[in-house]
Amino acid sequence: MSNNNNEYLLEKKQIIKSFGVAAKEYQQANILQSTVAARLLERLDLFKLQPKRVLDLGCGPGTSSSGLAKYYKKAAVYETDISLQMLRQSKSEAPRFFSRRQRFCSDAEASCVKSASIDLIFSNLMLQWVQNLDTVFNEARRILKPNSPFIFSTFGPDTLIELRKSWQEVDEQIHVNAFIDMHDVGDALIRAGMQSPVMEAEKIMFEYEHAHDLMRDLKK
Repeated sequence: MSNNNNEYLLEKKQIIKSFGVAAKEYQQANILQSTVAARLLERLDLFKLQPKRVLDLGCGPGTSSSGLAKYYKKAAVYETDISLQMLRQSKSEAPRFFSRRQRFCSDAEASCVKSASIDLIFSNLMLQWVQNLDTVFNEARRILKPNSPFIFSTFGPDTLIELRKSWQEVDEQIHVNAFIDMHDVGDALIRAGMQSPVMEAEKIMFEYEHAHDLMRDLKK
């Protein structure tokens, strides 16, 4: 195994650990994620679907999964996340009886889901955590049934640009994550064999009175 792979495995373990620590308080701090999830769920109206199996890829504490279960009342909703603690948090907040939601601890870059078994993949603000978009998109194409949609959101390169500029006044170190350009995401979809990808950009602004408040929310 190469050093690069070793470094990536260490980074992935740290991501899993961080999300595990944040799982219980994550829901209280994820105002942006909940907002984007709601807007992404609205996009489902564009697809006249009656899916039997829906996959929430990178489900976190289950915010989107709850919305998907309400939107598709007859579908089974499969929740996958790399963090076991996030899945446990989702289970703790979900209905206990007659639930159509099932949970699997799985890496988006090496999914445990059966090939050609899913009618719709939904993923909200997860892709920025993966190393290789091509791998994730190839996995998505593998597990989707033919002509089934993959709807997702991710951060664009202008995300947290104000915070990035503020840090540049302090030093030359990298303090803020870099995010992939929309056109590069579209190119990766094409390489994976996805048909007729449609990309859309939207700016959402939240105002914080103090930088400390923003940093606190990001940490949580």
